Amino acid sequence: MRNTRSATKRRTPPSPNLGTRAATPDVPGLTDAHPLTHVEALELDRLPSHLVVIGGGYVGIEFAQAFRRLGSQVTVLEFGTQLLGREDLDVAAAVLAVFEEDGIDVVLGAETRGVEGRSGVPADTRSRAAARALARWEGEGGRVATTKNGQSQEIR
Repeated sequence: MRNTRSATKRRTPPSPNLGTRAATPDVPGLTDAHPLTHVEALELDRLPSHLVVIGGGYVGIEFAQAFRRLGSQVTVLEFGTQLLGREDLDVAAAVLAVFEEDGIDVVLGAETRGVEGRSGVPADTRSRAAARALARWEGEGGRVATTKNGQSQEIR
């Protein structure tokens, strides 16, 4: 049996994945509002009075709980029917129960329709949810944070 592979064929080594960068969801006005990402949230020099977190994944819930325990009012807007959409329902329910005890407002099934204003000054976030036909979240010194799954960054 003869080997038909070419000995001169070169393989390209895989690019290392060294983390992610934030991805901003496609919500009208969100990019113009200059939302916080996980990076900017860690660089704040003062605590926001109200943090609106768009997304109830791992990063979103970590920041929601941290900012709430530091004293901010926090609202989490999650498009899905549960927090931590990839987890089992009992795990998501346990996290939701902790959030309720902590005073974090969670809106499940939220369709974020738009953001007006700029993060860091009174910003207005409009969402539609089954339990709340059309709701608005705003606050003095409020911040809008995005937590959509990051996009991998590769070094070449």
